[in-house]
Amino acid sequence: MKKEKGQKLAKRTCPYCGEEKFLSRDFYGSESVLYSSEKRHIICKNCMNIRYNFFLAKCDGDELLALRRTCDNLDIVFDEGIVKRIEGKEGSMFLNYMKTINANSILRNLNSLDSPMFNEMHSKPNVEDLVIDNNIVMKWGDGFTKREYQQLEYIYSEYMEEYKPKDLSTKKILKDLSMTELLRERARLKNDDKTYDMYTKLLSKSRADANIQPNQNKDEDDEKFIFGMMMKIYELKKPVVKRLKEYQDVDWIERYIMRFLFKPLAVALGFGSANYSLEEGDSGIQLDEKVKKAIQAVKEEEEEEKRKNGDS
Repeated sequence: MKKEKGQKLAKRTCPYCGEEKFLSRDFYGSESVLYSSEKRHIICKNCMNIRYNFFLAKCDGDELLALRRTCDNLDIVFDEGIVKRIEGKEGSMFLNYMKTINANSILRNLNSLDSPMFNEMHSKPNVEDLVIDNNIVMKWGDGFTKREYQQLEYIYSEYMEEYKPKDLSTKKILKDLSMTELLRERARLKNDDKTYDMYTKLLSKSRADANIQPNQNKDEDDEKFIFGMMMKIYELKKPVVKRLKEYQDVDWIERYIMRFLFKPLAVALGFGSANYSLEEGDSGIQLDEKVKKAIQAVKEEEEEEKRKNGDS
């Protein structure tokens, strides 16, 4: 647990802006071989958006072209299908695009080298004109009607367009999901509620296991708007540079220890003079200079330790 916490709080200096930032929060994840050491982009999210704005100005405000240039420049996959899904959203097109990419583990595995092949490899087939030949039967197996083969191809093409897998294992997972959807549809047509519910649960579990359910994907950018995360950011960013004097000992613990433990002990050991009165309390007890210096040294050491740990 300590190791995981240390990784979450790991920091790195962005070479673009020169600021030290949190690795897991301020740098987008990437499976590109260019960033294989830490699985994160080299420059921070804010600087990547600045890079996008630079290209936006160069492209005379053409957001699509600027996004394409930015993706090529930073080794990010570019897909117009994803762009169409985020068009019209408020804010930077680049940030909205990166949220979509990073919310899905399959898309996050892609890089700019995959971009030119999308339309060719993952275009939807025209299922109405689908010819049921030996290749289709070998792909899905025997026993389906022509309409069911068409449904399988359509469902599978939707998965392929959405998640754009590169490895065979992921393609097989999407194929199994397509088959399960068809079998569920069969059960629906037969009014077999029990079987339909069984396949619905199987679909949900399979999608969750493959991390392709939208509601299972956690957008780390949205975490900062949770109250607890906001408080954490405020604490780590040190909003109060120096604690005010009236808040340094709000529960009076330090004063209690000094009055009833430290000062009486110092007097008993001969390191102070005992002049206690009901009117003045312990204010009349005078400690030796050596003791005062020792107390001051301890306080300075504590303050230094707090500064090192990022406390205010």
